[in-house]
Amino acid sequence: LNRALEKRGLVLENRRLASIASEGGQELPLAGSSRAITALRATIAQIADARMDVLIEGETGTGKEAVARALHNGGPRRLAPFVAVNCGALPDGLIESELFGHELGAFAGALRRRVGHVERAHNGSLFLDEVESMPLGVQVKMLRVLEEREVHPIGANEPRALDLRVLASSKVDLGEAARAGTFREDLYYRLNVVRLRVPPLRERREDIPLLFAHFLRRAADRHGIEPPALGDGVRRTLLEADWPGNIRELAHFAGRVALSLEEAGRPATAGLGLAGRLER
Repeated sequence: LNRALEKRGLVLENRRLASIASEGGQELPLAGSSRAITALRATIAQIADARMDVLIEGETGTGKEAVARALHNGGPRRLAPFVAVNCGALPDGLIESELFGHELGAFAGALRRRVGHVERAHNGSLFLDEVESMPLGVQVKMLRVLEEREVHPIGANEPRALDLRVLASSKVDLGEAARAGTFREDLYYRLNVVRLRVPPLRERREDIPLLFAHFLRRAADRHGIEPPALGDGVRRTLLEADWPGNIRELAHFAGRVALSLEEAGRPATAGLGLAGRLER
């Protein structure tokens, strides 16, 4: 019992030290003090050590990959690879080879063995971004990876065992996609062990000034300039905009402000009606 208590104390101490050391490198989209983002960070900390797969849902630009990296970095796999795959950007005709790999001579042009993204994530985490865009035929093979924890490269005689955690993200409701037939229902239920929802910026408006300040400083440092003073137009935009592009849109806006392009390029719309503002 004494040894167990001592070990537990060391684990907690190491976890605390790791948390302190990583505070400076916290994923920026997760920064803030709003209730929505605080609850999300608490859930991430709660399940980071778990072995279960996670489905991350949220609008475009909300920071779904940041959530996946926080889950990976906060868990026991943090020293192993984090392999991020954008399923919507995989080249047509080579999707299976990119994901699952192939052996030498498996098909015409296979001049060497290729280790796929899935196998590269062995002992680590595999992040499937925009999983809803994965073709149905590939979804069948991915289901086997999830269920059997093994991968069968093209041309291989035997499958290879894997130890990995799968983190998938989607910007659409996968349940609706499964009911519509555009996403395999069995794969949806296999991914949907734990579901996290990343809130859009309009649901965490009190975090916008902090995020904007970070992005503005980063953009200014990148260009080797001092951040400019903020004008009324920029302040009004920060307060009133809906930010449909979320974190990504805010970062791009901060980049324009850093170069003093936003105020100069914003036409005066005071006194104009809706038609005039739309024309502008």
